[in-house]
Amino acid sequence: MAVELTAFTYLAPIMAFLIVFLVSFAVLFKSQLLGESKWGLLFVSFVIASLFVSAAGLRTYVETVTPWFGALLVSLFFLLVLVGFVGGKTDGAITTLRWVFLIGALLVFLISGVVVFSDSIGGYLPGYSYEGNLVTDWLYSGPVVGAILLIIITAAASWVLVKAK
Repeated sequence: MAVELTAFTYLAPIMAFLIVFLVSFAVLFKSQLLGESKWGLLFVSFVIASLFVSAAGLRTYVETVTPWFGALLVSLFFLLVLVGFVGGKTDGAITTLRWVFLIGALLVFLISGVVVFSDSIGGYLPGYSYEGNLVTDWLYSGPVVGAILLIIITAAASWVLVKAK
């Protein structure tokens, strides 16, 4: 007998929001990257989760970066195995390999970002002609106003959660 799971699609964005929120809060709390302010941690975690769920471009970016980053990690693993088989003094080779991997990862993130967001940033690049005020048109656009409202709601929700305890 087949199971009907179409109702689950309505809950998927909520579950994705909760997972991203919890993971980002846990990482920020454990690393104490933003200090020990619970309000700040909640606020940043809410913003990260909200942007991840609401921005289709962000999901596309993650979908574009993930396979390339995975391929980079597998390549690094194979290179480390080869360096390990060579034996001898490999401190310089490992240091060089770290830098090559770091530069490769940065290139993957940068190139994927340009590919995914080229339609969005194309108007801001030199050579693009536009009649009107580019800054105010962007500032009053629906996505920007929505993001500002989402940040205000997130700040209020973080404040309520911190004050509730």
